Amino acid sequence: MVEALGLRPDTSMFVYAIRVMNGMWRSTWEAKLKVFRRLGWSEDEFRIAFQRAPLFVLVSEPKMRKTVQFLMEEVKLKGSNLSREPRLLMYSLENRLLPRFSVFRMMEAKGLVTDGSERKRLAW
Repeated sequence: MVEALGLRPDTSMFVYAIRVMNGMWRSTWEAKLKVFRRLGWSEDEFRIAFQRAPLFVLVSEPKMRKTVQFLMEEVKLKGSNLSREPRLLMYSLENRLLPRFSVFRMMEAKGLVTDGSERKRLAW
């Protein structure tokens, strides 16, 4: 199943993916997929995210929902860019993401960040 998701046994992420799959019931896996579909992610976006950081799937549904909502609505990241940086979903919203985004906003307001592209938003 891990290989079907695009992870090769010779990559370092393969071990993490096996750990995720080994510790999760099939029904839990399906529930996680449904959460991401409801959040607007495509199957390809989910697969890309899983290949980059398989452990993001272990984050609880409420935390995942809250973090994705913040990143897509407040930060204005697209699902496709978020799927390329799935580690963001594992970070604490209150202790890491919100404070850093607040600093980014402050710098943006002072004209220190002139380009508001998603690339710059991911840099914080």
